[in-house]
Amino acid sequence: LGDLSAYASLEAAIASRASVNDAGAELSVGPMDLFLEYAFARAASLRAGRFKAPYDVGELEPTDRRVFIEKPLETRGVLPTRGDQMDGMSQGRQIGVMLNSRRLGLSKDGYDFGYALAISNGRGGTLAVNDNDRPAGFVRASAFYGTWLEASAAAFTDRRTVGELPNLLEENVNGIEGSMALEIEKLRLEAQILFQTFEHPTSGKPEANALGWHAAWSYEIYGITLAYRFAYYDP
Repeated sequence: LGDLSAYASLEAAIASRASVNDAGAELSVGPMDLFLEYAFARAASLRAGRFKAPYDVGELEPTDRRVFIEKPLETRGVLPTRGDQMDGMSQGRQIGVMLNSRRLGLSKDGYDFGYALAISNGRGGTLAVNDNDRPAGFVRASAFYGTWLEASAAAFTDRRTVGELPNLLEENVNGIEGSMALEIEKLRLEAQILFQTFEHPTSGKPEANALGWHAAWSYEIYGITLAYRFAYYDP
């Protein structure tokens, strides 16, 4: 409707497990993206609802553009039945508001830029309310050269409440991302690094760090895509 748009997507087979490393899962139907967006200027749109946090190429890449079926290791973590299950560093979908522009429109063939600023309820976008009254903040900046090159840097901060009642603890989580993608004809090169710090102000536990990265290439020849991806993840 003019500069106002709405977007909704549903997942028909969400796997819900009773415990970590449970091989069985109960399937259900649930929302993925649910948001309204208003483009009030050429280089500024305001989005409100449930959407992907502007962080992590492995999460932001559209499904139909993926070379590999699964997201990178540092994004998805270790999935159930594939070892000791652990979360990846993806921040997933969250509920909030975001001011953004994918590209400012300065040039189609030369340099261009994009940005995103978001405030959300933090990790856990399926929750009706946040785990506490402190929002998470995200910032992202991207640089483009034509359709060939995209380089991005992003960061977020989120103060979370973790644990089980009545033993709830505060946890400060901060993360940064650096990523790039280069496409020349049928060749695509991609790389990303994610780094996060975990501070525990209420428990006195020492600060912990997490690091993950991947590098990948793909080349299409005669309708067949050859590809290889190497990933590292220390949670």
